[in-house]
Amino acid sequence: MALLLPVFLLLFALLIISSKTALALASLGLTLWFENMVPTLLPFMILSGILTGLKLQEPLCRPLRGLFRRLFHTTQNGAYCIIMGFLCGFPMGAFCVADLYQKGALSKEESTRLIPFCNNIGPVYFYSFAVPMLGLAGPSYHTIPLLTFGMYGIPLLYGIFSSQLHARIHKKNVIRQASAAALPGNETLPSLFLVMDESISHAGKSILRLCGYMILFNVLMLPLYALHADGFTSGILHSVFEISGGIRVLQGYLVLMPEKRIFLQLIMLTALSFGGLCCAGQSDCFMHTVSLSPAVYLARRLLIAAMAGMFYSLCFYCGWLY
Repeated sequence: MALLLPVFLLLFALLIISSKTALALASLGLTLWFENMVPTLLPFMILSGILTGLKLQEPLCRPLRGLFRRLFHTTQNGAYCIIMGFLCGFPMGAFCVADLYQKGALSKEESTRLIPFCNNIGPVYFYSFAVPMLGLAGPSYHTIPLLTFGMYGIPLLYGIFSSQLHARIHKKNVIRQASAAALPGNETLPSLFLVMDESISHAGKSILRLCGYMILFNVLMLPLYALHADGFTSGILHSVFEISGGIRVLQGYLVLMPEKRIFLQLIMLTALSFGGLCCAGQSDCFMHTVSLSPAVYLARRLLIAAMAGMFYSLCFYCGWLY
């Protein structure tokens, strides 16, 4: 930890010396949070809190229980986390898992198994914000399925494979723990307005915490920009730290450096699959509830991103994406 002291001293110094650059980076994080994260994530957080508070996620996912049990060896509560994680985006998967674990609806084993693959870039964010920045020749019926499979199909296949493998090794434990966690409680459900108030309060606190992560991880790029490092390299590193700000920077190089266009598109798609360290940090603020190691989470997300990167490389090499 002592090694971090010079880093923080450098950041404090640069915040004073390069205040304009620091302000621009902090503003970028705040703007991206307000314009993209709040409207696309906060409603889902509130509604999910209401659903789980009233235990409505169980009848909602009951028709899918058999399918998800065979594919992912998970309960209907786990199925709900997978669905919300894929539909709503970072860090909604981790948020739902932590919420249901705290409410006793998920076992610890099931929770730690679900988070790495049900935590992905949200489809609304991906198709409305990220895809237009990729500079592909008008995403169409030809490119959209390929982009979708790389971004969501690969994590889904990883989830199926890892769940099947885990079940082969710990089959009895998985089924027993999952079934025990899925048993409905006998307690009286609280009133709708009480659940609504608690959900808004919890979601509001969580979304404000995510704002801090967005600002912090953008400001962490201050040494590179303040010291006038190579802009191209800075943009790539920026996308690793905070994906939204990073791809916004890299978008400009798609025009400035047409000879590296495919390389940049591949970097952007792979970084989106990983989600960036900021998304990992956002997820970790929920993961600590179930004691999932950040190192384990990062390793699994990097594996998923590597597989997505190889798939997209094949698509570019074969001319399927252009």
